[in-house]
Formats: sequence, C-alpha cells, structure tokens
Amino acid sequence: MRWAKTQWIYCNKKQCAFCVVSSECKSTPADLLIFAVKSTALVDAIQIARNQVGNQTIILLLLNDITSESITVEAFGLEKLLLCRAGHGCC
Repeated sequence: MRWAKTQWIYCNKKQCAFCVVSSECKSTPADLLIFAVKSTALVDAIQIARNQVGNQTIILLLLNDITSESITVEAFGLEKLLLCRAGHGCC
C-alpha cells in the first residue's frame, strides 16, 4: 500500500473512521464510494477511484448533472450505483 490515513469524522457524537488511500493503492475495495465533484471532473474522479471498486462497492453520486449517471454506469455498471436526486431549493 502506498499510503493510507485515517480521518476521524463524528456522526451523532460517535467517532467514525474513514480510511483514505492514494489512487495507485490496490487495497481492499471500498464499501462505499461517494462522488461529490463538479460534472466536469467526474471522468477524472472515476479514473482516480477505479482501483478502489470491487464486487460489493456501492457508488453514490452527489451531482445534479443529467449525464453523471450514464457516465458512471458505463464505467462501473448499474448494479453498483445507488440512485439519488441532488437539487436546489424546496421540493
């Protein structure tokens, strides 16, 4: 492993550990990958994260771009994608 670092995040006053690894690292695949980038950076983000995707990885897109789902499905397959809707304002 090239490098790994634990970041502490608190959720409901409980400490949660997230392991951050370099894009070259071929370690245990991620359980969850969250893409929260501008749509113009999605293709690069997919390439960076490619080594971290395994059979059980779930991918969540936090983009409000109409093409982001199709780009991600093409890269990883529909079965990996957790569909959601990101938007602005009140529904």
